[in-house]
Amino acid sequence: MSLFFRVRMSLPARHSTRIDKAFPSAKLNILSSRGIIDLSYKKIEASSSSKHSENGRRIAIISFNNPPANTFSLEQISEFQNIFKSVEADASTRGVILTSSLNNMFTAGVDLSTFSRDKQYLLEFWTSISSIFRQIYSSRLFTLSAINGHCLALGVVFALACQDRFMVEGNYKIGLNETQVGLPLPAWLIEALKLTVGNRLAEKYASDGIIIGVQEALKSGLIDRTFGSQDELLQQSLNYLQQRCAVPEYSQTKTIAVSRKDYLQVFDSKLNVAEFVDQIMKPDTQARINAAIKSLSNRNKSS
Repeated sequence: MSLFFRVRMSLPARHSTRIDKAFPSAKLNILSSRGIIDLSYKKIEASSSSKHSENGRRIAIISFNNPPANTFSLEQISEFQNIFKSVEADASTRGVILTSSLNNMFTAGVDLSTFSRDKQYLLEFWTSISSIFRQIYSSRLFTLSAINGHCLALGVVFALACQDRFMVEGNYKIGLNETQVGLPLPAWLIEALKLTVGNRLAEKYASDGIIIGVQEALKSGLIDRTFGSQDELLQQSLNYLQQRCAVPEYSQTKTIAVSRKDYLQVFDSKLNVAEFVDQIMKPDTQARINAAIKSLSNRNKSS
């Protein structure tokens, strides 16, 4: 199945999720009226390699929940920012897992309908996207993307901001496909991709908008580990972060901050939202986006 951006559809009634089954303890919802983000917590337990357990400390699990494809408009980005900010401000939280409440879909990226909005909306939207990337990348928290399905465009942006990227095995696709609808990737995002997969692959993946499978993503270094099921992915992600907690927090977070400092300087120097928005608003880009929307609409009608 070839998936790119998806047009947002109306949200169905809320339902039980795999997250509830895998992590039944201490669930907390911070939800808008549409219920587009789920937030739950898991207490940190002592790892097998250490008897130390941080009393009262927790791992947060932020799950995107905007069927059918977890696409993002300004509403979803704002909700995500607010929730991540609240989690980071909570001293009892040690790490965060980004995942999805939907089976087989992490996120298909940006809601295409946002591209036809006015310039002020687009400036606010893309400023918010770059802001949440920086917030995740510079966070004091452990950050891990547990990618439980297709991960496209903006989903990869979120994943690249995290310290670790795990993915479920299967016939899933991952990649930055913005150039296929006429959008050149911003410089700060290309630099993040270079740090992850190296210069040559980053240039190839970014310029051609290549979508790759799970095994190629693992081989290239875009993801770090794979797991055979969604339940295993979530449980092993949690176990991994709990093991990291065995290291004293101050020395660990200080070291991470130092190691990420150079890239943040690059990010700040290369950030130019206005230039990116100007490219979106060009007639040729708008024509390509409108063609993509029409193609997706026809596909949905025939399915």
